Amino acid sequence: MDEEVEELPIDIHLNKLVHFIVSRQHAKKDWAETTRVVREQINAAIQDMPEHPEILKLLSGTYINYFHCLKIVKILKQTEADSKNILGWYTSQRMKDWQAVVKQYEKGGAYLAESGHLLHQYIAHEIPGIQGQLSRCTQIQQECDKREADLHKMAQNSQKAYQRQCKQLGIEGIDVRRELIDQLKELPAELKRIGQTFSEVSSAAKFYLSFVAFTCDGKYQDSLTMLLYIAEHGDVTTYQYLHGEEPLSIESPLDSLLSSTQQSKGDALGDADAGGIDFGDADAGGIDFGDADAGGIELTSNSAADGAIDFGDNDGGEIDFGDHQTSDIKLGDAEQIDWSAADIADITVEASGVSGGVARGSEALSLLLNPSTRVRILANLYELEAFLGYRLVEMTSAEESLVALNLWDDAPKNLQMVTASTIESQLKLVQKIIADLTTPKILQLFLISESHRYVDRLTETLRKLEQRSVVCPATLATLQQRRQHAQEQQQQLTKKLQQTKTAAKSLVLQLQDAISSKYNGRMVNIMGARQNL
Repeated sequence: MDEEVEELPIDIHLNKLVHFIVSRQHAKKDWAETTRVVREQINAAIQDMPEHPEILKLLSGTYINYFHCLKIVKILKQTEADSKNILGWYTSQRMKDWQAVVKQYEKGGAYLAESGHLLHQYIAHEIPGIQGQLSRCTQIQQECDKREADLHKMAQNSQKAYQRQCKQLGIEGIDVRRELIDQLKELPAELKRIGQTFSEVSSAAKFYLSFVAFTCDGKYQDSLTMLLYIAEHGDVTTYQYLHGEEPLSIESPLDSLLSSTQQSKGDALGDADAGGIDFGDADAGGIDFGDADAGGIELTSNSAADGAIDFGDNDGGEIDFGDHQTSDIKLGDAEQIDWSAADIADITVEASGVSGGVARGSEALSLLLNPSTRVRILANLYELEAFLGYRLVEMTSAEESLVALNLWDDAPKNLQMVTASTIESQLKLVQKIIADLTTPKILQLFLISESHRYVDRLTETLRKLEQRSVVCPATLATLQQRRQHAQEQQQQLTKKLQQTKTAAKSLVLQLQDAISSKYNGRMVNIMGARQNL
């Protein structure tokens, strides 16, 4: 029976290893104090070591334990063989120091408790900690790869969005602000073309007004006034619409935007010295008003009594209109003009009012370009579209047609002659005009023409899209540096993990043999050690 018990292995769980050693009195309870003294001795002895590859390997990378000290003493027996006396003792201080360390370790079985504690530290803490750091390094590399891929994807999306916006605006995107403003040159001609198509829907507008007059007993006859006006006159200026006549000159607000572009182009033509006009020197072909003898004109006052204007000799160059009692004009001593003898029939009087006016500000804009009138025109178009759509439904529906036959008995013939196909074609014309006035490009040009700030905001938006279409080199460099640092750290941790696992495996075998020697060679298994390695 005893023989069978002795053959059974001793299984010790890793978490209970130190407790097993101390409870079985293989080590004293104050083993930690003993190992502290041993640490001090090892730190002192390690300062003087021979150059031996095995010793260098033992002293690098891992924590020095009792079993390392045994190997060091074994190596020193070879390197310090000359210091051995006839009694078999070593006179070398190195050997004495390390033999003292081994002896102190064995005192009270401290080496067993420390080795068990060290093995638990390896398996329960250090190895999982290194593995966690390795996982973090791998995660960092994956995050860098993902971030870099996201940056390139965002750049591609921004580039596509930039190209799509430029295509929608009809520009190339080289000089956004200049190209946007240059498009305003095409806007008046485009609006004029659209304005000419209004004449095609005048018949639909008249049909709508006749329909309203019939159904409402002549009320609400002021509908579609803007639409009918532009259908008759085209896309004229707001000035002409308000005053009933064309202006002699137009000072459009668009000129300030277009001139800013022209000015930016003109800055590259050079300075004023190459082809400028200099009025400073009269001898170089300039104009001098100082001397009457040199072809100048001097305006003087000779007499206030005769009421004449005399362009005579006077150094002051002033104009004196004298006493306006006559209508005589004196040109110095030259011929005098007397307006009293003029024939009244030869004088033409211009008409009064706003004739010859200058269109400025919003009055200089066309009806379709002016926001206030454009809103009214679109309202007329939507009103006409709604009427035609509803009327088409009425005429094409069977039930509605029966009701309409009774209602339209007393209607004028011009209303009864309109067919459903005619209304459908007129509806398509109205919808086409609405579509032409509400395209994204036209709406953008309307906003550009109305606000300088909108041009700046749109330019800034496109500029940011263009900037985001290029991945920042500094960001890529930072990601690359972080990835490289994680790779280097991963290599170091992998090497350290391998060393720690090797040390733990050796320590498991050494502890099992040491504990087995305490039980007459019975097999000892440290449970939970090999599985985690």
